[in-house]
Amino acid sequence: MNFKDFLPPILLKLVVSLNKKNNDYIVEDISILTKEININSNNSALILGNGPSLTKTINQQSSFLKDKVLFCLNTFGASKEFTAYKPNFYVIADPIFWDKNISDSKYQEYAPTINALQKATWKINLLLPHQAKDWNILDLSQNKNISVYFYRNNGCNNITSSTFNSYKKNQSHPHYQNVLIAAIFQALNLGFKTIFLIGADMSLHNHAFVGNDNIVYHNTPHFYSINKVMPSPFIKGSSNITFKMHELLRAFALMFEGFQILEMYSKYLDSKIYNATPNSFIDAFERLELS
Repeated sequence: MNFKDFLPPILLKLVVSLNKKNNDYIVEDISILTKEININSNNSALILGNGPSLTKTINQQSSFLKDKVLFCLNTFGASKEFTAYKPNFYVIADPIFWDKNISDSKYQEYAPTINALQKATWKINLLLPHQAKDWNILDLSQNKNISVYFYRNNGCNNITSSTFNSYKKNQSHPHYQNVLIAAIFQALNLGFKTIFLIGADMSLHNHAFVGNDNIVYHNTPHFYSINKVMPSPFIKGSSNITFKMHELLRAFALMFEGFQILEMYSKYLDSKIYNATPNSFIDAFERLELS
């Protein structure tokens, strides 16, 4: 437990400011952003998932992105859509980003995202887990447009009578089995009353298979790499350990359970989440068909 966890936001902000290595970018706790950001009740959040349906949705419904606060996730920065639509919030949860032992070959997979963030010309709130505080890959010291905030990443899916009150205080959260869960939760706690999802296919299980070597592989496509996905072992986080099939299915169950919990929490906050992703496997949120 860090002593900062017990400080009120104003003192936490002072402590973090005094410990910054430079004044070119902001590194603060997510609770500060939650208290300081001014969300207009008319503002809606639109979370851009990285699922294969996103390209078609954007191409056919580009007007839907207007007048909404945009959130993007993980490796979205590798796409041309990052600079085209200039998202306001960038949520990262993939532990490979702050792995101190990342290989050169693995780094090359994430380099386009890192380079895009370093060169961003508009204001971005970058939301990272606490585990990323010693991130050794990304140097944002030269980009004054990036404000970095950290969120807790130690939640679970147990629900009690006090759970949602704890969520609201940023003291707890659902298990972040997928970055989309983290993004929806942060959007809810930032005060957005209406949240839309596109590119939230969640069809990972359709792209997993077991090879003749009894290793679980996947060829999960993203919207920016639909035609160039090669099968690779389904590894756990930033490790080199592959999932067993029962472990993978358990992880998928935790992910879909997390969406159900977020739907309950949104009702607690009197907020609304709409899933505008065609053929999405998420069954928690009200569907919205864009036309």
